Amino acid sequence: MSQTRQLVQTLKKVLKSQGFTYKDVAHGLGISEASVKRTFAMESMSLERLEQICLMVGKEIADLVYQMDIEQRKIYELTLAQETELVNDPKCLLVAHLVLNGWEFSDILEYYYFEETELTQHLVKLDNLGLLELLPLNRIKLRISPHFSWRRDGPIQQFHFAEPDEKLRIMAGMLTDESAKVMNDKFEELTLLFSELYRKDREVPVEKRKNYGAVLSIRPWLVPLFNTIRK
Repeated sequence: MSQTRQLVQTLKKVLKSQGFTYKDVAHGLGISEASVKRTFAMESMSLERLEQICLMVGKEIADLVYQMDIEQRKIYELTLAQETELVNDPKCLLVAHLVLNGWEFSDILEYYYFEETELTQHLVKLDNLGLLELLPLNRIKLRISPHFSWRRDGPIQQFHFAEPDEKLRIMAGMLTDESAKVMNDKFEELTLLFSELYRKDREVPVEKRKNYGAVLSIRPWLVPLFNTIRK
């Protein structure tokens, strides 16, 4: 499907979500309702017309492109079989971690011992899994939801944390020192919250309480196995 058709379809969804009818659009553009219906039915319109309708709903074309891109990202998590396949191929798993954190083809080649052909093969595999789209000139376009995560207690979480009784939410991403400080400050807030709840619950009968332990951690992180192929 062409990007123009996708943009028009996204625009139709935006109009509907904001309660705009074809009649409203026709009135705003100063043309007949039949002309508007025909334009949307053909799923093609000029850039100028697209901009005019966007302004009617308080958006820019860039907002429309962003929303279209978000709607195309349908992958929220991989299947159990797909995660198992990645765990059985640690180098491909590493590439997955990197591209999910915004690394480009050239970045990976610069910092890790991959041949171009080998790296391309891993990216093709991730393309087949639906995580990304490998474009010409080795450009990478992610195909995941902004809320994508690895399966809870799935193969990849267990790859990093092997204890079966651990219930963890694993997140990994590249942060600046400033952002890491924000995370540390939030950890301090959670620590105080835990202490406040502990003091409050001391008044509750012991049979209604359970022992809980909370572990909070943030640190520069890379799986040791991945370090072996880092330059």
